[in-house]
Amino acid sequence: MRLRAALAYLRWQREAIRLGIDKEGSHRLLDLYNLNEELLGAVVAEPSVALHWQRDFTLSQLRNLYLLEDRIAPAVDKQGIESSLPLIGNDWNQQDFDKKRLETMQRGSQSRGSELMLALIERTAGSGDNDELARLHLELGDWYQWHGSDRQAGEQYQQVVQLLSAAQRPDLLQQWLGQPRELPDNGAFWQPRPEHKAEPPIVINVRYDVSAKGRVRNIQSEVSDPDVEGLARRLQRKLRQIRFRPRWVTGVAEPVTQIQRGYVLID
Repeated sequence: MRLRAALAYLRWQREAIRLGIDKEGSHRLLDLYNLNEELLGAVVAEPSVALHWQRDFTLSQLRNLYLLEDRIAPAVDKQGIESSLPLIGNDWNQQDFDKKRLETMQRGSQSRGSELMLALIERTAGSGDNDELARLHLELGDWYQWHGSDRQAGEQYQQVVQLLSAAQRPDLLQQWLGQPRELPDNGAFWQPRPEHKAEPPIVINVRYDVSAKGRVRNIQSEVSDPDVEGLARRLQRKLRQIRFRPRWVTGVAEPVTQIQRGYVLID
C-alpha cells in the first residue's frame, strides 16, 4: 500500500512540474528525482519485493529523466571566462545550488537512464514474460531514439520484433511498431485530464512523412479557420523538433509517407 502511495505521489509531483505550479521548479524536480532514486534503491535491495515494483519505480525515474532533460538546458562550459570559485555570501542561494545540481545530473542523464533500463531488462529476462520484456526493450529503444542514438535504438527495436514474433504476438507488434510514434510515448510530458470546458477543443489536422531515422518531412496543415494559422505554424515547428519512433514492424526501420493526424491544443 505504501509503495502504491509513493508511486501516486511521484506522479503528482511530475504533474505539478508540468503544470508549472512553482515559479522556479528546480527544487521540486531535484526532490522528485532524489526521492525516486531512494525508493528504487530500497526496492531493488529487498529480495522479498516483487519484480514489478522495480519496473514501476524504474519507469517512474525514466519519466523524471525526460522531464529533467526537457527543462534543464545543457550547461555551457565557461572555463577561462568566469571564475570557477563557488558562489558564496550574497551571491549564493538555494535556487542556484539546485540548478547546478540539476545541470550536473543532466550531463549524465542519458547514461543513467540506459543503466536503469538495462538493469531492469536483465532481471526481467529470467521471468519468462516475453511481452513485458519486449515492452522494456521498447522503452529503452525510445530512450536511445529520443537522444538521436539511432544504432542503439535499432538494436532495441530489433529485440522487440524478435520477442513478439517468437511469442506470436502480431497484435502488439503492430500496435507498438506498426506506425511512427511521437516520443516520448510514455506520458512523461503529458497525462490526459478530464475536460471541463464547454467549448470544443481546437484540433489542427496535419499531413507529413516520417523518415527511417524518425524525422518529420513535408508537413502540410489543413486549416479552415484563419485564426489558428499561427498555431498551425507553431505546430509545424514543434513537429520538426520531435524525434519519432520509426515504423519497425518488419524488423528494419522504414519511412512512412502521408501520415494524417489531428493534434489538440491544450492550454
